[in-house]
Amino acid sequence: MDNTLSDLKYLQSNLKKLLRPINTKLNRSTINTDSYEIVRKKTKIDGNSKQLLVLFTTFTTKSEKYVCRNNTLNNWNSFGTGVKPVFFSDDQHLYKEIKEKGWDVIPPTKTAIGVPILKYMYLKVMKKYSAHFYAYVNGDILFTQNLNDTLQFILNSNVNHSEPMLIVGQRTNVKEVTAEQASTFENITKVSKKGKLFTTWGADYFITNDVYPWKDCPEVVIGRRAYDNWLILNARKRKHTTIDATKTLLALHQTTKSGNKEGHTHLNGNFNAQLLSKLYKRINYAAGLTSCTSYITTRNETSKEVQLLQRKIGKACFPI
Repeated sequence: MDNTLSDLKYLQSNLKKLLRPINTKLNRSTINTDSYEIVRKKTKIDGNSKQLLVLFTTFTTKSEKYVCRNNTLNNWNSFGTGVKPVFFSDDQHLYKEIKEKGWDVIPPTKTAIGVPILKYMYLKVMKKYSAHFYAYVNGDILFTQNLNDTLQFILNSNVNHSEPMLIVGQRTNVKEVTAEQASTFENITKVSKKGKLFTTWGADYFITNDVYPWKDCPEVVIGRRAYDNWLILNARKRKHTTIDATKTLLALHQTTKSGNKEGHTHLNGNFNAQLLSKLYKRINYAAGLTSCTSYITTRNETSKEVQLLQRKIGKACFPI
């Protein structure tokens, strides 16, 4: 009885401390609080009823890209049942080859200049598959287990999942990745040490949650410049949750003879820029860098666990 009364008095005297807000400033010895604020983990969400992620892409057949494309097909299929890889194509040869790799293959819903329109790709997979996240990714990007780790952490964080969310990040460029180097997550991590982090102007993956309003997006196409920065700045303008996952999510870009700015050399390379200019007149694309997001992911120096931190956005990211 005495112990019970003692416990009750302790709870009453410490009630305010126990109920303090979930977002608290970090100790300055841990991180610079002038720049970031921690977002703590909350009770784990049960992800069994949905797949974690639907990854989708498309590409054409080029002999110089064979190893690169094959690496991607094998890599994305290695995540197991939690991640569904989907390929957009109406090419019958590719359909058969990629289905044999264990991917789903569906035809593009709508195209412009002979290229799939991004919004309709998202709307198609969001209608067909039940998942927490959906991501268009360029077809030369490889991932490791930290893709799963990062998304699981974000899923279980206290960010508002009922609001639209966009997760982006920088890629790491590695020249001529072999099949052996791409064969396991461990090998991909190892070869990435030889690579170089690409500019914050570039984004090769766009992970959004299941309430993202893709129906409101302009009809930009994949593989042409400008749409990546516009997507980020638009998400910021609309007050969506934006997250830069560069520090915890390795996105290895397989650089081939085409180089690291292949999208700038395609036919009709200015299609998106011209479309967006007609719709919005002046656009400050510098407000759409991966370094302009409202949150970043990082790893705890001691435990190495993923953390989600709020970022104080620099002046260079304005005006939106």
